Amino acid sequence: MQRDRDAGLSSIEVTADSLARHLTAQGFQVTEHNTAINSMRMWLAEAGLFLKEGRKWKVGQEVKTRLLGLSDEAMGILAGLSEAQHAFVGALYRIDPEGWCKASEVRDLAEATYGVRLGRASLPKEALEPLSRAGLIEYRTGGTRGGKAAELRTTSEFKREVLEPFISTTLKSLDPELIRYYAMRPADIYASLNSSDKFEKGRSLEAYAIHIMRLLGLRFVEWRKRGPETGGAEIDAVFQGVLGCLPTVWQIQCKNVPKGELRLEDVSKEVGQVPTTRATHVLMISTGRITREAETFAMKTMRNNPLTIFLLAREDFEAIKASPGRLGSILREKADRIVRARTGSAD
Repeated sequence: MQRDRDAGLSSIEVTADSLARHLTAQGFQVTEHNTAINSMRMWLAEAGLFLKEGRKWKVGQEVKTRLLGLSDEAMGILAGLSEAQHAFVGALYRIDPEGWCKASEVRDLAEATYGVRLGRASLPKEALEPLSRAGLIEYRTGGTRGGKAAELRTTSEFKREVLEPFISTTLKSLDPELIRYYAMRPADIYASLNSSDKFEKGRSLEAYAIHIMRLLGLRFVEWRKRGPETGGAEIDAVFQGVLGCLPTVWQIQCKNVPKGELRLEDVSKEVGQVPTTRATHVLMISTGRITREAETFAMKTMRNNPLTIFLLAREDFEAIKASPGRLGSILREKADRIVRARTGSAD
């Protein structure tokens, strides 16, 4: 909540009651005027995590990092790792080397104990670089020989007693995408959408979807199609939350195709997935244009179906980029048009 407020995505001040409402909207039933919330904050203030005076809900990031043993950036990077990369971390904290060790030996242990497969020549980029960016290791390579000659050593931030429970237990109870993407500023997301690196482009598209989710106050459920899998061209995700007083499930597709278009078949495929996702709303955002056939199909579908379909084209994307708050008015305008069409007062 505080990050959304600091980023200008929300004007809601964090209080015990607003926190209770936010938690309830995210699927955690917490009553308002709940004294336990303030009691929890006061105990955490004793540990220095919150201030005792002034902005009592202000989180002390340095204290938070010290208490958790990991920084937000490190947690985000670890949460975004693949199963094979997590296995590499697991093997590394089992070895817990005192000095430099061969990266290939860590890789071999990970493959033997976790049943995964890590690249040979790509090992530095696949496993060592993310851990280095997280501040957990230092590494050096032998040039073109790649992973075979690479060596690493852990830093003072690498703590087995912290990493083992985080990887094996904590990640299972978190929304890892939120951890990774909440730290990305909108300006960085939009800049990365134009990257020539397909992996970065795909990640930034996922971050954009999370950005939209935050604007709508929804909660992450699952990815159906991920950015890196499509070369950064599109993603599909499912979010849920309470809007007004109504529980909603949103099926969201983002297409990063500035020179392309969103066609009828794209919309029909999303509609075809609704029985599986049980979505009440479909939101499709394209950096390109939307064909008239796609808009007509969506409108005909809604006239005979309670499903709501929002189609946002390049001009809507640019409007949200310039002013995130425009998302609300854009959806309201489209919702009014949908209501008129369903009641027969508009073509």
